[in-house]
Amino acid sequence: MIRNLILILGASLAWAAQAHTNRPAFWAWAEKPPMGWNSWDCFATTVTEAQTRANADVMAEQLKAHGWEYIVVDIQWYEPEADGFEYRRNAALVMDEWGRLLPATNRFPSAMGGRGFKPLADYIHGRGLKFGIHLMRGIPRQAVARNTPVKGTPHFARDIANTNSVCPWNPDMYGVDLTKPGAQEYYDSVFELLASWDVDYVKVDDLSRPYGPNRPEIEAIRRAIDRTGRPMVLSTSPGETPVVEGPHVMRHANLWRISDDFWDRWPELREQFTRLRNWTPYRGPGHWPDADMLPLGVLEMGKRTTRFTRDEQSTLMNLWCIARSPLMFGGDLTKLDAFTRSLLTNDEVLAVNQHSTANRELFERDGLIGWIANVPGSADRYLALFNTRDAESLDPGAAAFRSGVVSRRTRSVPVDVDLTGAKKLWLVVDDGGDGFAADHANWMEPKLVGPDGERSLTELRWGRATSGWRQPVVNRAVSGAPLRVNGQTFERGIGTHAQSVIEYDLPDGVTRFTATAALDDGGAEQNQGATVRFLVFTNSPFRPAGPARVAVTAADLGFTGALRVRDLWARRDLGRFDGEFAAELRPHASGLYRVSGERVRVPAMACLFTYFVGNGESGLHLAWSADGLRWEPLGGGRTYLLPEVGESKLMRDPCVTRGPDGTFHLVWTTSWTGRTIGHAATRDFLNWSAQQAIPVMAHEPAARNCWAPEVVWDAGNTEYLIFWASTIPGRFPETQVAGDNAYNHRMYATTTRDFRAFTPTRLFYEPGFNVIDATLFPVGDRWKMVVKDETVEPVAQKNLRVAEADQPGGPFGPAGPPFSRAWVEGPSVLFRDGWYYVYFDCYRDRHYGALRTRDWQTWEDVTAQLVMPRGLRHGTAIAVEGRLIERLRDE
Repeated sequence: MIRNLILILGASLAWAAQAHTNRPAFWAWAEKPPMGWNSWDCFATTVTEAQTRANADVMAEQLKAHGWEYIVVDIQWYEPEADGFEYRRNAALVMDEWGRLLPATNRFPSAMGGRGFKPLADYIHGRGLKFGIHLMRGIPRQAVARNTPVKGTPHFARDIANTNSVCPWNPDMYGVDLTKPGAQEYYDSVFELLASWDVDYVKVDDLSRPYGPNRPEIEAIRRAIDRTGRPMVLSTSPGETPVVEGPHVMRHANLWRISDDFWDRWPELREQFTRLRNWTPYRGPGHWPDADMLPLGVLEMGKRTTRFTRDEQSTLMNLWCIARSPLMFGGDLTKLDAFTRSLLTNDEVLAVNQHSTANRELFERDGLIGWIANVPGSADRYLALFNTRDAESLDPGAAAFRSGVVSRRTRSVPVDVDLTGAKKLWLVVDDGGDGFAADHANWMEPKLVGPDGERSLTELRWGRATSGWRQPVVNRAVSGAPLRVNGQTFERGIGTHAQSVIEYDLPDGVTRFTATAALDDGGAEQNQGATVRFLVFTNSPFRPAGPARVAVTAADLGFTGALRVRDLWARRDLGRFDGEFAAELRPHASGLYRVSGERVRVPAMACLFTYFVGNGESGLHLAWSADGLRWEPLGGGRTYLLPEVGESKLMRDPCVTRGPDGTFHLVWTTSWTGRTIGHAATRDFLNWSAQQAIPVMAHEPAARNCWAPEVVWDAGNTEYLIFWASTIPGRFPETQVAGDNAYNHRMYATTTRDFRAFTPTRLFYEPGFNVIDATLFPVGDRWKMVVKDETVEPVAQKNLRVAEADQPGGPFGPAGPPFSRAWVEGPSVLFRDGWYYVYFDCYRDRHYGALRTRDWQTWEDVTAQLVMPRGLRHGTAIAVEGRLIERLRDE
């Protein structure tokens, strides 16, 4: 037991000098999402200086006035014999004596004489543009083979190389072991070279996936760039960057890929909606989730144009703009057609990408999606409406054969289908439920059985064939490699990639189809995705769909009354709409609009909700309400404070109270298993004190946790009361059960006047049952404490009850009977317009609920009237001045 005050050494409430949690200096280099051109989609590994200059000329003459400015040379500019989208093993790379890559002079002749990319950069800068290049993570294997010295050190390539860290798809590099002397210096020398070439933008590949093992190199690259003194925008690639790494990546890179390479296939575009929504907390000036390049216009070394329809191309632009993804055009700018040029030069559309704020998904209703954003300096809203439904949707129920999920575990399934009387055959590969990444699929040894015996299906020509990546191919994997499953190579089969449909006209008399449907090793060996389903149809697998009405109300947009709408693509005012606007959209089509209306007035006293999403990695989120029922996320759902302290550096269950001096104090859960709680203070939710982890249960080494801390100001004792739930094994054995992981919580508390010195932790509330999630609220001259009865055995309670006391520090009486449904948690109380609202998380049903009362005896369920931000989890509702909300809403 602690006998003296707990002293938090070094804690300070000095306010941060900058808004938004210690803004890194490099964020200033990309205040807006970068707009430019990248050579990969159109030239792959083969891009030359002449092609780069030609595309720069088009940008300078036709696109620069619309905000386009970056010219980026993508991968293998150092490989003299590069010839396409594949990589040559053991290729001779151009390299200096320090093991640093140099441009191949047969492709970039101005680099002769050791001048590197400086002449090309000078040319591009002379056109008023900025210059970028691609790098692979690590050090060239060729440098390791030659054991080149690390510039400025006594160390060599073999000293710093991690030969076990290799890219699964490119053979050029080894990882760098940052625990070795000379490793950081190698990266410093690389970026010193790039700075001498006046590079403005660096895309570093093989960095974001897998993320955890590459953290040291990500941090080393950040340090190396900063040490050059030259602003170089850093883009990390490829994806999918894990969302849980958002706090780290946003503090080390300006943009980061949220998916694997994005190509012109509708299923890939559809997946980006979810990814961009999930990355909303981390989107902001200087740090941008990157949905990848725009595969539009002429692609693949002039062999084809984009596969996207015009509707899909507009949808791509609308999504990238409303979600503020970087815009990197992938086609050949020297071959722009009029329609593609129109996508790149509509200033009203591009303004959404470059200048909007508080961007977020508004709704998703069975494939009908709405996004909104604020218009800076105006009460208007940008609105994007999408119909992502397919013109022909797959009907799995009509399949003659449907496999379960085929994954790295199952790898293959036998297929045997009766074709008696069938005229057609459709082979379909669909996603297994985790997206289309690495979904390489094979139809192995496919055979038709008929009156003349067996015949290989590979001998027939298909009528049509589609693949989610590349094209279906006979007797090879979709990657072009041999067909391989579990290390075994097969001669006959069809290689494809989900989502895939292959259609055949059947010969007369065919009675059966047999095959082995398998996940190809080319997908299984990647560290993501690779789950598929196989389906066989003898009738059309598709159901037709028509246009859909996608509607949004004035209230959805934060307006009251009539709306005025402008179509940004048509650059035309559509007129006045009473309370609702709707668009009729074809499948895969969309619209982008600017909407004006009378903004919902912020009352003199408004409501603020502090909350977390996910597991708490993204920190503090805020919502506001005028009436306590309709809540709107502030900042579009972005984070207002990233967690930096505690055992796991999480921010769950954020609770806020206001002190007598006007300062808001925030406390939160820092870990599932820690013995600390987090604290920070603010006056405006934009500028914050230093964070601290308060070791409230350090005196109890067996304590399993400190959950859901809350803080209130106790005016009678002129101190803050902090209380939370903890389990200490062996305590309160009368309520100990095996369920719920043997947790057996009670409420504990401490007090403080200055958040530096704290009274000894004490038992705060022992109601005779397992209790968590207590919250206090004054009612008249008494205090109500709403708690969750966490009892799970013999009969699960998981409901809310109320206890009372004369003062916030207790003692509190017995808890009354349950007043809520079961399986809820995280209560918070707010008094509004004569009602006491109790909000709670219906965590099993994934939505919030609310009850209200005037007398704490009779309760009204208002859950059906409640509108809460998507993903909102346990937090606190408080009353604040309207002017604070106005500032946060307009910030």
